Amino acid sequence: MKDLQVLIVGAGIGGLQTALGLAADGHTVTNLESVKEFPEVGAGIRVPPNSTRLSLLWGVDLQSVLKETSLGNRFVNWHGTHLLDCPFDDAHERYGAPYYFIHRADLINALVTAVKAHPLITLRMNTAVISYDLDLPCPAVSISSGEHLTADLIICADGIKSSARSALTSGKTSLRI
Repeated sequence: MKDLQVLIVGAGIGGLQTALGLAADGHTVTNLESVKEFPEVGAGIRVPPNSTRLSLLWGVDLQSVLKETSLGNRFVNWHGTHLLDCPFDDAHERYGAPYYFIHRADLINALVTAVKAHPLITLRMNTAVISYDLDLPCPAVSISSGEHLTADLIICADGIKSSARSALTSGKTSLRI
C-alpha cells in the first residue's frame, strides 16, 4: 500500500492512538483538534494489556505516568454478593504488557508528547472542522481558519457529538450500545 496522507478529526485517546499507529506504518498524519488546549479533566480509565503494548510500541512513555497496575477485578451484584473474580496478576506474562489504571488527562498528555515527537504527525490544536466535502476526487474538510484540507483518508474520531455524523448520514442516526 502506498503511504497515505491522513486527516484525523479529533485528538482524544482514539484519535491520538490512531495517529501513532498510522505513522508507525509510514503514513503522514495531520490530527485536527477543536480545543485550544486539553483540559485537565476526566477520570481514571482502564488501559488493558493490548492497548498498553501498542502504546509502548508506538513510543508512548507510560513509565513516567502516574498509574496503578491492576491485579484483577471482583464483580458483585447490587446486594454485595460476590459473583466473579477476574485475576490480572499475571497479565504481563500472559499478554506481554501490564493492565493499568491511569487518569485520562495523564494518558492524553503522554499521547500528545509522543505525537508531537513523531516526524510524520502534525497536531493542530484550536482547529475546528466546519464542513466535510466527500464529493471530490479526494475527501476534504473546511476548517475554522478558512483552509480547505484534502487527504487520501479522513478518520473521524471526534467523539459522541461528532460533527461528521450529520455530514455522513444526513443527521439520521441512533446510538447503538
